[in-house]
Amino acid sequence: MEYPDRPYVYLHELTGSSCEEMESNAVAQICTNYGIPFIAIRILSNAAIHNEFFAPEAGDACQKYVLNVAEEYMKQRGK
Repeated sequence: MEYPDRPYVYLHELTGSSCEEMESNAVAQICTNYGIPFIAIRILSNAAIHNEFFAPEAGDACQKYVLNVAEEYMKQRGK
């Protein structure tokens, strides 16, 4: 690895990702072991960290988006 102190840079160059997210990975591993379908959708915001404005309605919009994605996923799987 070319960036041992900044693994996110390596991951970005390797996969094109713009963030790293480890919590869902643990759940995904367990689901994989038991053959359970799994999807993770994370909405990321650094507004609190950087004292940026965060519109409260953004939370509602994000919830609706995630629900739509999950419903479409289930339709495609025939559930």
